[in-house]
Amino acid sequence: MKWLLEKEFFWEENPDVVSPVLDKLGIEYVRARKTPFDDNWDDGCDFADICVTEKNIISYGSLDFIKYVNNRTPWGDGAFLNLENMKCSTYCNHYKEDLMNFPIHFVPIGLLRDNCRYYSDSVVEGGASKVFVRPDDGDKKFTGFTAYPEDIYETMTRMSYGTLKDNWMAVISSEKIIEEEFRFFATKNEIITGCTYKRKPYERGELRHEEIPEYPQEAYDLALKIASNDWQPDLVYSVDIARQLGGYYLLEINSFASAGIYACDAEKLVKRVSELAEDKWNKENGADVI
Repeated sequence: MKWLLEKEFFWEENPDVVSPVLDKLGIEYVRARKTPFDDNWDDGCDFADICVTEKNIISYGSLDFIKYVNNRTPWGDGAFLNLENMKCSTYCNHYKEDLMNFPIHFVPIGLLRDNCRYYSDSVVEGGASKVFVRPDDGDKKFTGFTAYPEDIYETMTRMSYGTLKDNWMAVISSEKIIEEEFRFFATKNEIITGCTYKRKPYERGELRHEEIPEYPQEAYDLALKIASNDWQPDLVYSVDIARQLGGYYLLEINSFASAGIYACDAEKLVKRVSELAEDKWNKENGADVI
C-alpha cells in the first residue's frame, strides 16, 4: 500500500500533518503536483509507473487533484471520493431529522435566478431576511453564503468566477446563526477522530476558525448516529456538526480525500484509513487476510 499526496494541498493554514504520521508508521508515500494546463506530473513522481505497478493507493489532496486521480487510474477507489453520495440532495434523504438546513429547496440555478424572492420567502423562518445558498454538488462549485434575495444570483456568479450554469442545482434554506462547528471522520458504526474547528469567542462575536482537539459529547453522539445509519456515503468520510441555539445538527458530509484534518488525531486517522483501504483491497482481490 502507498499514499499519494498532492504537494500543493498543504500550506501555512493547512499544514502537512499526514506525511509525518506516514513516516512514523513506516507507510510509503509519494508526492505529486498536477500542473494546471496539461497531464504532466512532477517532483520525480512517475505517474505512469504508479498506475501500472501500484494498485492499492490512498490519495489525499484537493478536489481537483482527487477527481483527476479517479478519472485516470485503475485504483481510484483509494481516493474515497463518492461525489454522487456527497451531494446534499443524496445524503439529506437519509438524515432528514438531523439537518441543520431545513426547510430546504433544491432549485436549478436558472429558476433561482428568475425567482429569488419566491424561493427565499418559502424558506425564511422567524423573521430572518437573509437566506443561505450553497451548491448541491459535493465538489463545491462555489462556496456557501448568506445573502438577501436580490443579491443571490450576483453573489453566486462572483463566487463561481463566472462559470455559473443554469442547470446546476442550488440548495436554499433559511439563515442559521451557528455557534460552533465540529469535524469528525467516520466509517460504518465508528467515529475515528474529531475536533472543534470553528467557534465564537463570545456570545455576540463572529464565528471564526479555531482548532482544538476537544468537542462536546452531544456533537460526538450525533456524528456517531450518522455513522450508525444503514446507509453510508462512503467507506470513510467526514461529518461536520454545528451547534445552533444550543442544539446540534448535521451541517454537511464530505469526502475524506479532500477534508482538512484540523485538530483531529492525524495518527488515528491515517492508521485507520490505511487499515480500511487494505482490508477493502484484500476482499476485492481475493488476497489472504492474516
